[in-house]
Amino acid sequence: RAAAPAVSSMAPRCAGLLQAERVRVDDQHADLDAPGVVAVARVEGLERHRAAQVAARLGGELQGLAGELDGRVVLVAPGEPLAVGRSLRERVHAAGGRCTVGVARTARGPAKVPEAYAEARRCLDTLVTLGRTGEVSDPAGLGLARLLLGQNGPDELAALMPNARAFHIEGRDHMLAVGDKTFKQRVLEFYAEYPL
Repeated sequence: RAAAPAVSSMAPRCAGLLQAERVRVDDQHADLDAPGVVAVARVEGLERHRAAQVAARLGGELQGLAGELDGRVVLVAPGEPLAVGRSLRERVHAAGGRCTVGVARTARGPAKVPEAYAEARRCLDTLVTLGRTGEVSDPAGLGLARLLLGQNGPDELAALMPNARAFHIEGRDHMLAVGDKTFKQRVLEFYAEYPL
């Protein structure tokens, strides 16, 4: 059996799928220009085509769009991430299936959907790895587990801490960056903004 494609390789395919579906988006009055949600679901006990139909019906009700990508049901719609994910889970359950759903917020416009898709897919993969099938989660709901089990970096670590900021120094190993002038400047700016 072939290995599943990496999430990073699927995000560009998601962008291509959105471009190809733009006519359908306009025809269905989907609103992908508003900030919203990307939900990625692993469905069990229900044929994939049927699960995609269930998601498409929900997508239409939410002025969104749904389909299947790499064996997962994907829903893109305006709304609050956890609420949209729970609605998808409930609809699949009502149709006779079970699903686990990762969700992520997307910024305004379809160009941001692939990034949110990758984040939602990482949430889903982490839920499955942890044995939390049947649950819905966003990145915050996974806490430290998403850092330990996912492909993450400084931005994801900073997201777990109040007021934290990630700072990237191009071409430098972060473990050797303490003496870097730009790093020192950012530390001083941070402490000016958040005094001890």
